[in-house]
Amino acid sequence: VKLGDFETAVNEIGEFRLKEIPGGIYSLIVQGGEKEIVVRDLELK
Repeated sequence: VKLGDFETAVNEIGEFRLKEIPGGIYSLIVQGGEKEIVVRDLELK
């Protein structure tokens, strides 16, 4: 996934949610237009 796609999705709708997976891992789901970008294994520091 290119960063530009991520920015486009956020700018088009700006809806994103963070889903916690047991073990301190997160999934970031961004929905914008027809795109849904899922970033898995995201560590929050």
